[in-house]
Amino acid sequence: MTDLEAPLVCSLLLQAPPGEFAQVVRDLQALVRDKELLRHEAARAGAQRSKSHFPPVRINKHTVLVTHYNDLGGNCFFDPQDKLSFAFDHLSRVAGKYRLHDVLLDEGELRKGALHKDLEAYVSRHFPASNCCVFQKNARKTQIFMACIEAHHYQPSGCWNEMYVGCCLFHFRIKETMPFPFSQFLPELQVNITNIRKIYVIYSQFLNTKQ
Repeated sequence: MTDLEAPLVCSLLLQAPPGEFAQVVRDLQALVRDKELLRHEAARAGAQRSKSHFPPVRINKHTVLVTHYNDLGGNCFFDPQDKLSFAFDHLSRVAGKYRLHDVLLDEGELRKGALHKDLEAYVSRHFPASNCCVFQKNARKTQIFMACIEAHHYQPSGCWNEMYVGCCLFHFRIKETMPFPFSQFLPELQVNITNIRKIYVIYSQFLNTKQ
């Protein structure tokens, strides 16, 4: 693979339809002679796609989303339910190398648990084949909760696939006994709809609504 071929291969991998990344990698194996560089580009593109597509992974009978919000670096991610870190293979989509991850059990953890429970009830009613996760971080005197939703409907034998990815950010004042009225509500929406016979559409929008 030449210096010109590598960016082209990476671009093709990043444009793979939802749920078909592995198939595109297999197809490129028939076209690209340098298998080692292909694996390198596939791993790099897979890591980039995962953080925006929120792929679900099963851990201890529950589902965790792989996102940039729970990225610990080095292809390791945080499971907010079991308080574990795990390694994630972006090509096979398999988790492993589980380790305990220290988390402070404070009021923020209680809020996150309550938000996750309500979010699960919401997505089960409105999104078929859906998964969700809630992540938390502190910034100065504000708690920020990231509520992430992933829903998909893949039909490899049909003519189209679809994927929905959404994320809402909630900001709370830390020292308030009651949650601060959503001072910032930042919904981020990405919808990928693929119709192989006609068109491939990616829609992404970021809204900032202050109340």
